[in-house]
Amino acid sequence: MSELRRILLVEDEPTTQQMLGIVLRALGYDVVTVANGVAAMDVLAGGGIDLVITDRHMPEMDGITLCRAIRASFPDHYLYVMMLSAQIDDSSVVQGLEAGADDFLVKPPDFAELRARLKAGIRIIDLQRQLEQRNRTLASAHQSLEKAYEHIRKDLQAAADSLRRQLPRPAELDGLRFDWLFEPSDMIGGDILDVVHRPDSPVTVFYQIDVAGHGVPAALSSFNLQSLLSGAALRQLAETGGTTGWATQPVAVVEELNRRAQRSDDDDYFTMLYGVIDRRTGEGVLTLAGHPPPLVWRAASRRLETLGDSGFPVGMLPSVNYEELPFTLAAGDRLIVHSDGLSDCVDAEERAFGDGELARCLAEAAALPLADTIAMVGRRFADWCADAHFDDVSLLILEKTAAEAAEGQDDRD
Repeated sequence: MSELRRILLVEDEPTTQQMLGIVLRALGYDVVTVANGVAAMDVLAGGGIDLVITDRHMPEMDGITLCRAIRASFPDHYLYVMMLSAQIDDSSVVQGLEAGADDFLVKPPDFAELRARLKAGIRIIDLQRQLEQRNRTLASAHQSLEKAYEHIRKDLQAAADSLRRQLPRPAELDGLRFDWLFEPSDMIGGDILDVVHRPDSPVTVFYQIDVAGHGVPAALSSFNLQSLLSGAALRQLAETGGTTGWATQPVAVVEELNRRAQRSDDDDYFTMLYGVIDRRTGEGVLTLAGHPPPLVWRAASRRLETLGDSGFPVGMLPSVNYEELPFTLAAGDRLIVHSDGLSDCVDAEERAFGDGELARCLAEAAALPLADTIAMVGRRFADWCADAHFDDVSLLILEKTAAEAAEGQDDRD
């Protein structure tokens, strides 16, 4: 034996206890002896015991009861239990195994057999200890991973909060109000939107971008695009009021982004809608690049119209020709811009939300305040896709307000 093993010998008959103690010590074991199960449990509570040899019949607490007590009291530390009995029949074996015994020997035992069975028991104990150690190692690794994941989760949550703070605050401008819905599929995602305006300019720039992919890479790309586009738009609105400059020309913006994407080593691509509207007149122009066509709710006719075709995504091919799509919003009209995550999500019957449900929801909510419309769409979408994984979802609605529309008409007259 490579190390001294401690055996607890539980035997109430003094001669047998003494004889077995001598034999076990001669075999190289450290032996602790007690006369009953109650005393045995006291010793086991102190730890340091590898193996228990117990008599079947004893006063106060017999061997069967002792086995049950051992298994109940030490569930996380395995003790090998060998039971001695003057007679071993099938009924005794079944009862002992059910109580938690590992092995049986006829009393008095044959010493050669005792030695062999002890070696077998020690091998089992060693394997059990190795398993316990591996479990402790795995538990420690799992705990470390949990801490790392929690740290990552907090970082992602901080990033998500930062990205959400970059979104425009829903507002009512002079002639235009807007609101939005934003639901990334993960904690952070590849959708981004913005509405850029200044009180000293009647021009409002708006856009929505859907970067391919999810998570951190997509979020970083969308954040960089927002910083570029919103910064350029603000500068040009301040300098020219929106009358000149590429940031207020949708086709020029999309073509410039496509050129920059061709020079990049990344294989990323994205869809986008970029538009400009004059808040006084409601006249605007937009460009689509692989993005779902926007919808226009006409308040006078209470109808939804689809504006344009989706076009080609940014970053996939060089020298793509993009088109400008003019539009006009009358008083009460709404321009609805959305990413494909909203339209493509399917319910349990594989019906896409965009196959009519979005249009129905927008029509039902047309008479509601804009914030309530956004909330209704959000609830309807959540119910529709409750059991499905969905892509990043963003929805932007621009509404031409009535009073400013009248003022704009007066200015034109």
